Amino acid sequence: MTAFLFLAAAFSFGKIYTGGFGPADGFANSPDPYGSPRHCHTFDVYVPFAEHGKAHPEWFSYVKASGRRCGGPGGGQLCFTNPELRAFVKQRLRAYIERDRAEAAGKSDPPRIYDISQNDNVAYCECEACMSAREKWGLSGLLVDFINDVASSVAKDYPDVLVNTFAYQGTEAPPKGGMRAADNVVIRLCDTQSNQAAGRNEPGNTVFRDNLVAWAKCAKNISVWDYFSVYTDDLIGFPYASEFHIGEYTRMCRDNRVIGFFREHEHRHKGDFWELKNYVGVEMMRNPDADDQALVRSFVRDHYGPAADEIYAYRRRLDELRRERKGNIPWFPSLGDWDWLDAAAVAEFQGLFDRALAKCGKGSEFELRVRRARLGLDRLVCRRALGSGAWDAAATAAAARVKAITPVWYARFAGTEFMRKHPHAVEDDIAQVCGVPPPKRFAGMKIRDFTAPMLYVTESAVERTVRLREDRDSESGRAWIIDADASKHDKLPYEIGFYDREAKKFLARKSFEKPLAKNAYAWYRLGEVTVPGPSLVYVSGSWNVQLDLRRRSD
Repeated sequence: MTAFLFLAAAFSFGKIYTGGFGPADGFANSPDPYGSPRHCHTFDVYVPFAEHGKAHPEWFSYVKASGRRCGGPGGGQLCFTNPELRAFVKQRLRAYIERDRAEAAGKSDPPRIYDISQNDNVAYCECEACMSAREKWGLSGLLVDFINDVASSVAKDYPDVLVNTFAYQGTEAPPKGGMRAADNVVIRLCDTQSNQAAGRNEPGNTVFRDNLVAWAKCAKNISVWDYFSVYTDDLIGFPYASEFHIGEYTRMCRDNRVIGFFREHEHRHKGDFWELKNYVGVEMMRNPDADDQALVRSFVRDHYGPAADEIYAYRRRLDELRRERKGNIPWFPSLGDWDWLDAAAVAEFQGLFDRALAKCGKGSEFELRVRRARLGLDRLVCRRALGSGAWDAAATAAAARVKAITPVWYARFAGTEFMRKHPHAVEDDIAQVCGVPPPKRFAGMKIRDFTAPMLYVTESAVERTVRLREDRDSESGRAWIIDADASKHDKLPYEIGFYDREAKKFLARKSFEKPLAKNAYAWYRLGEVTVPGPSLVYVSGSWNVQLDLRRRSD
């Protein structure tokens, strides 16, 4: 995965994460200010649960419901109140600083910012001491107390070093009870709760603004981690015109003393108007007082040439409709979050694209860019048809356009880190919204088909005995191969089933004493179930391979 750094004139530092697509346009790389071990989600690097969980379970999250201590990148956090843990983290921090300075000696300036931040989950410690501190200061206040203590241990010997931590998910709300971040601590505020399509000053969408203003009162140093994408896999790239609100957002950060940005802007191959949003975002970080609306107009004019009027009308009308109909696009949206974009609006926008294409020379770069700009709208149309089974003429035409432009546009990114890691990206992204031909036995039936690429491998499969492989004998062209002989986790009997996370019960399950013959496939009927939202389908006894229905849009 690739992140590229640039220095923005109005801020001390900034970074754009492109997810393996190389440098974002318009940047000059400069040294990373972060020291070892890395810049985010470092709790499990400082204190690996796999190494210390058995000997020191008290260092990790106590989960009251289960009575267990949990840790690891996806399983838990640290126990912030444990004094022995604090001493251990202080030792690790000092060791990282000393090592980095020794390596930099005589070569370059040493790193200045060291990250100690929560794992990417919400399993915070519920032990008696932590809950008492949370009652006094709030969850974020407890975290700040922990980070302040660690940061104080290096303040005298390394007065130039700053210790960075997240205000993320459960810790985004600021502390209470008078808790303040120390002057050598950086609070990196994330924006996971906002309507991504709207301005942060719009009624009902001020949570980030309110958090930022409050943090500015109790922290000297604030940076921001923001998102120019959504993260429900099959909905990435669907249309929402956030480019009109980037300027307001950037000025808000500048006015509240934000010193730097980390921006997630992945999915360059299919993200909604990726190039436009990237351009406006970069220019606003360089000069927050620039006319952001003029930047939008100038980019559209230069990038789409003769089709500029239609493209700009599409984006402006898209944002107007979202405002009028109170559309909300969260961090992990569902398909229904685009219901404000109804059939009449889609037809209006498709007409704009038809007129835009008519103005472009056949085979020209402008024509290709317009076809790419249409991809998000067409993917939405197709995804709705896939979910409902209603493939009318408009949806069929949209599917044909998706299948035509996807391989052409993705070819531009051949050789990038992302495409090397995802050699089947073209087929996968088409199948996400257009589906694959159903097996013959289901002909004429209304089905929802989840093919092999839609499932994912959990972190417990790190032994690499579970792989997604090309297999033309499979109905979808690929299959998950589980090496039960080599695996520590997948011993017989093998099991598949539905599990309700909320009720903590199995809805349907089936086990197998013997594996199938080599290269053989079979259909299995698990039974009839009403599937609740917070559930998953697991396809191995250890649940290594699963379909998390919370991450699916329907």
